[in-house]
Amino acid sequence: MDYSSENIYSDKPREFIEKLGFSYYELNNKFINLLEENQKIKQQCKNLEEKNQENLRLNSELNEKNQEISCTNSNLIEENKEVSRINSELKEKLEEKEKKFEEFQRYVSNLEKQRNEELKQLKKLEMMSQNLDKNLEILKLEEINENIIKTFRENNEDFLASFSNKDPGSKSLPYSNIKVVVGLDFGTTYSGFSYCHVANKQNICSNEI
Repeated sequence: MDYSSENIYSDKPREFIEKLGFSYYELNNKFINLLEENQKIKQQCKNLEEKNQENLRLNSELNEKNQEISCTNSNLIEENKEVSRINSELKEKLEEKEKKFEEFQRYVSNLEKQRNEELKQLKKLEMMSQNLDKNLEILKLEEINENIIKTFRENNEDFLASFSNKDPGSKSLPYSNIKVVVGLDFGTTYSGFSYCHVANKQNICSNEI
């Protein structure tokens, strides 16, 4: 019996099993590595999912804040429109008040002019009254002579000069030589006096003394 041949055949299964064992070991290592890699990938996916959820939450909060800001902005726009409207109304009222104030100033100015003019007219009437009093005093005299008539004439000329006196720059009278028609009525118990102004010299008929 050849024992050497039996040893040869008996070594082959052992080598095969050894190779198979090493191959299985390597395969297990690869499988373990794959498991570890898969675990890492799962962890990464989990981390990404958590980040994604966090991002979604932040995005939702940002959307809410954006809506609040949009609402606030819309309210501010409406308030700005209201302020602009009120400002426009106040501006119109101010312009209206300024216009009325200017009209009031013109009215006051016209009243002052009217008052000054009335004062001038009253002053003229006062001068007429004073001149009339002087003339009446003359007429009370029992005798009228040339000196009295001269005084009468001088008073009348003084009256005309004062009566015709106006402010500088004002228009002069149409006729500088306006004559005064005087009527005298001498009675035994009463003497009358009358006079009038005639502006149109063509209508004057006089007898010079």
